[in-house]
Amino acid sequence: YGYLLWLYPYMNKNVIYPSYQMAGTGGNKVVVFPEQELVVVVTTTNYGARNPHQISDKLISDFVLGALE
Repeated sequence: YGYLLWLYPYMNKNVIYPSYQMAGTGGNKVVVFPEQELVVVVTTTNYGARNPHQISDKLISDFVLGALE
C-alpha cells in the first residue's frame, strides 16, 4: 500500500467533517478527524459484501459522527 492516505469528507446532518483515512480490504479503515481530535478504527469481515467501504462509511457517518452532536 505504501504511504497512501485518502482525503474524504464525511457528512452528518448537513455538517461536513473533513478527514483523512487509510482503507484496507473488506471495508477496514482508520479515519482521522483532525478538527474533532478523533480517530476511528473499523475492523470488519465484509470481504464478500458488495461495496464494503460504503458500509463502513455509513457506520462512521451515522453512529460515530451522529454521537458528536
